[in-house]
Amino acid sequence: MFAVTTAKALGFSEISSGAFDPTVDPLVNLWGFGPDAGSDALPSDQVIDETKAQVGFSAVAVRAPEADGGAAILKREPRRLDLSAIAKGLGVDQIYTLLDDQGYANFLVEIGGEVRVKGDKDGLGWKIAVEKPIKGDRAVEQVLSLKNVALATSGDYRNYREIDGVAYSHTIDPSTGRPVTHQLASVTVADSECAMADGWATALLVLGPDKGYELAVSRKIPAMFIERSGDTFIVKQTPRFERLLAGEVE
Repeated sequence: MFAVTTAKALGFSEISSGAFDPTVDPLVNLWGFGPDAGSDALPSDQVIDETKAQVGFSAVAVRAPEADGGAAILKREPRRLDLSAIAKGLGVDQIYTLLDDQGYANFLVEIGGEVRVKGDKDGLGWKIAVEKPIKGDRAVEQVLSLKNVALATSGDYRNYREIDGVAYSHTIDPSTGRPVTHQLASVTVADSECAMADGWATALLVLGPDKGYELAVSRKIPAMFIERSGDTFIVKQTPRFERLLAGEVE
């Protein structure tokens, strides 16, 4: 299972040109968001560059299972793997499959905000709320009515740190070694599998409002982007997401 999950994560890395990177853990720790969190002070450019040298998904590969053993994870250079960006989604999928195999026709599985539903809940659809990306208080941006789909959201408004009065998101851009600084506050992605939705939400959030939206449209990903604009938000949905809400895509 670990090798399969790693292979899926590496696939996201390739497609997103490294915006999604399962080897980003050293940078996550450096900025104080991991289990081995570093100093409360802002890291220097030199330290960031040194830590970036420990990151890079291209140094990792998964060897297919052989007759005499299971799949293997190969590391051409030392790398720490962190699969948390798709772990919740994968867990949702595992539970979904278990319930589906038992013959349940209508159910919802949710882990940490990542959701997958089956059926249409008495013909009304499952009502799933997308949060307004504001710090502190919780509010609803939009309520979606969905069936037979998975939904995952990534945002910068729940998990962040303040250093010298500046808020830094837990979402790290592997290309810069720093937390993202654009105005994209959250991305919600729909997919047939929650692990896919989870991974895409992370990758698109890293890419930002323009590059992320362009990639989502080009790959026909159902996604909703919520971008900050002063004291308000701009909500933008890909054509595929609009079709999903209209019931034209399952």
